[in-house]
Amino acid sequence: MTGHHVTDVSNASRTLLLDLHKRKWSTELCEFFEIPQSVLPKIMSSAEIYGYMDHGPLKGVPISGCLGDQQAAMVGHNCLKIGDTKSTYGTGTFMLCNIGSKPIISKDGLLTTVGFQFGSNSPICYALEGSGSIGGNVVRFLRDNFGFIRSAAEIEDLAKTVEDTNDVYFVPCFAGLYTPHWDSTARGTICGLTQCSNKAHIARAALKAIAFQTVEMAKATENDLENGNKIEAFKVDGGMTANKLFNQMLADTLGRTIVVSKMAEISGWGAAVAAGIGAGTITLDAFKSLIPKTVEYVSKIDNDVREAEMRKWKNAVLRARKWTTKN
Repeated sequence: MTGHHVTDVSNASRTLLLDLHKRKWSTELCEFFEIPQSVLPKIMSSAEIYGYMDHGPLKGVPISGCLGDQQAAMVGHNCLKIGDTKSTYGTGTFMLCNIGSKPIISKDGLLTTVGFQFGSNSPICYALEGSGSIGGNVVRFLRDNFGFIRSAAEIEDLAKTVEDTNDVYFVPCFAGLYTPHWDSTARGTICGLTQCSNKAHIARAALKAIAFQTVEMAKATENDLENGNKIEAFKVDGGMTANKLFNQMLADTLGRTIVVSKMAEISGWGAAVAAGIGAGTITLDAFKSLIPKTVEYVSKIDNDVREAEMRKWKNAVLRARKWTTKN
């Protein structure tokens, strides 16, 4: 790859330097951040040949696909239609919703990003992104700070020892709240403790917190979608989805079916698909028939119960916010 300095449009959009409408580096933003455009890479699509390996066992192999991590997961989940949404549960939570070829500037705390572009002459697909501070980090917190479990995998069995949270609500925003609140002053809060509360209730409330956060991001997304569009498919991946109890909690709290990928590295699959399209070895239509196997979880609770729980979650969030603000 000697002599090539390139990136794709999805990674360019993560730099805060891209003009989303023109697919070019923004003169205004580069001047604001005092970054000369001469040091920035050439922007190309997510699926085309950027160059060839020039030495080693892969000499002559084309480099033909490039996607940001979350965008690659979006492609891997086949989120190719407006309203298709994926959420990845790693340390935090990252949700992307396909909004089509026209960028939308969020009114509800979401970020607008480039999803993908399959070829230099193809339209850009944009996405709304919700970033959540709560994910696998809360499980690690219960393991490392409270000693509730010895390994992350044990939280499912612990949470299963109780039928519900016993009205305990845990807002584990250890470094502030992200989408849709964007409150850096918020701090972790546990509400509703009684003498009957135990560590299993707190563990279950921790898993529920991730689901509540997802609902907030999903509702913010649907508020921003134009022409009455709704989230059509909710697809999930990441280390947290190995927890079947969490998956069911997520479906219940969202009030919709979630589709869980059985492929652990869905981002890698999405990047490989982009490379295949860029090299001309696979078509987009052919890709649609190669989607990794999935498992579906269907909501099992009444809407009244769901809404009551959400009201209490919002109440707990209010108590967590502005914690570090001095009166």
